[in-house]
Amino acid sequence: MKNNVILLLLMLSACVPDMKERGYDTKKLAEEVKDRKIKKLTPAQINTWVYERGVMMTNLLNAELAKTDVEKLKAENQVLKTQDSLQKAYKVQIKLLDLKEKNLSDRYTGKAKAVIEACIYQAENEQAIQPNLQKLENDNFLFTAAAEKLPKHLWQINFEKREVIRKIDQKEFNP
Repeated sequence: MKNNVILLLLMLSACVPDMKERGYDTKKLAEEVKDRKIKKLTPAQINTWVYERGVMMTNLLNAELAKTDVEKLKAENQVLKTQDSLQKAYKVQIKLLDLKEKNLSDRYTGKAKAVIEACIYQAENEQAIQPNLQKLENDNFLFTAAAEKLPKHLWQINFEKREVIRKIDQKEFNP
């Protein structure tokens, strides 16, 4: 009797298609389940993570920028390979801003405008532009840092809070 039950269960399990056979992307489903887990993060932890990633990204971008013909890049209106891959990996928006551009700050509002105006002021007065992180009115984050090879240029990285929380591995903060 026991053997018959086991045999019946084996036959039934062989007949039922698994998730992959049904056409589901199991990796994507596993990622969604992981993303839906509640993460207990403090604002300080979120700010630290965004700042560290912003510094890491600008270091990578500046390293590639040092090896790139910037004039050709600008003329062809292209982005760096590192810039493109970071945008995809972290789901951020990265821009290289020319602080000499007229009316640059007019494209922005609120805190973002204040940050850009401060960077323009620093560039005009030959002051070093330090990495800066600001939480914007819409709860997203704006990270800015100097583009090292290009004087009076600025890296601007926009982080969406939702994506930041998805990307944070809580183990980084809770060993």
